[in-house]
Amino acid sequence: MKFDSIKSRLVLMTLICVIGMGVLVVSQHYFTQQLISLNQQRDDVVNQNHTTQLGRQFDSGSRHHFPFFPCHSHVH
Repeated sequence: MKFDSIKSRLVLMTLICVIGMGVLVVSQHYFTQQLISLNQQRDDVVNQNHTTQLGRQFDSGSRHHFPFFPCHSHVH
């Protein structure tokens, strides 16, 4: 196959484009999976921190006062 003809140049350019598109699709899939994994890890860390903070707030609140119960020291 001569590379001087229009047909051979067209075939070569088509192959280069197809290979480039294939590399683009594969890399897009790989990096999308990485991004999903990182988002899942971030959500796990945020949920873990949020749960820990709620637990600390509940523990500290239950030791010092009871906001949901009326105070029984007042006689009506």
